[in-house]
Amino acid sequence: MSTIHIDRLKPHPKNAEYFADLGGDKYEELKRSIATNGIRDPLKILPDGT
Repeated sequence: MSTIHIDRLKPHPKNAEYFADLGGDKYEELKRSIATNGIRDPLKILPDGT
C-alpha cells in the first residue's frame, strides 16, 4: 500500500450518483465510526488521482 498527498485527489464524476451528501447526525455518526474503527477498506485511487 502507498500514500498519495490529498492535493492530488480528484472526486469521481459519478460520486453524486452513488452517494448522497451526509449532514447533521449522519455525518457526526460517520466521523465517530471512523475515529473508533478507522477506515475498514482502503481508498482505491486511479492513476489520475480519481
